[in-house]
Amino acid sequence: MSAPNNPGSPQFRPQQGKPQVPAYLQQQPSYAAGVPGGAGGYRPNNLGAGGVGSKKPVSILIFGILNLVIGLFSLGYVIWQGVILGIALNRLKEGSGFTRDTLLLVYEQMGYVQFQIGSVVLGALLTFVLIAAGVLLLMGKEKGRDLSVSYSVGAIIFNLLSTSFQIFTGLTLLGSSDAPKRFAEPAGMAVMTSGILALAFLIYPTVLLICMTRKSVKDYLQSNQ
Repeated sequence: MSAPNNPGSPQFRPQQGKPQVPAYLQQQPSYAAGVPGGAGGYRPNNLGAGGVGSKKPVSILIFGILNLVIGLFSLGYVIWQGVILGIALNRLKEGSGFTRDTLLLVYEQMGYVQFQIGSVVLGALLTFVLIAAGVLLLMGKEKGRDLSVSYSVGAIIFNLLSTSFQIFTGLTLLGSSDAPKRFAEPAGMAVMTSGILALAFLIYPTVLLICMTRKSVKDYLQSNQ
């Protein structure tokens, strides 16, 4: 009969297929649930999928910065758009010549002035939402993701409506038989071109929406609140 402290006894024989963990480590839940590696043979597993302490997706940092940069740029664009609108409306009252007649023809179209004013107001609102989303994303707040999604949906809908309205207005001007052709053609082409170029503004909100609805982003932000 072998002595209790005999290394050849069954209690000292290693179990096949299982790594040997020192007894004092087995009593520590944070290490017993670990993964191979480290000085003691095990290290804590603190990189669980979506759990507390999980690795931060790099897209959160990237889009946090992009939201701020694009938001500040958009704010400048909205201000510029408002100034241009004010100048155009002022020229309708005091200007003369080809520029005034062309602008008058455009702004006489049903709802076009209201559309431009609404674009400035809604554009400013979406810009502030985007800037706030960027700040909150950089802080690791789930609200930043929510605002990013809200901005994306709003911007996509707004740009689609804007493009449709401006193309329709441009075609109306080109097909107008009441207005002089020398005014109608440049006015119609300018409005249509503006509407088509607006499609470029769909790129960023679409990419942002796709990235902010990824499971890794949602899980990380939810688990770190």
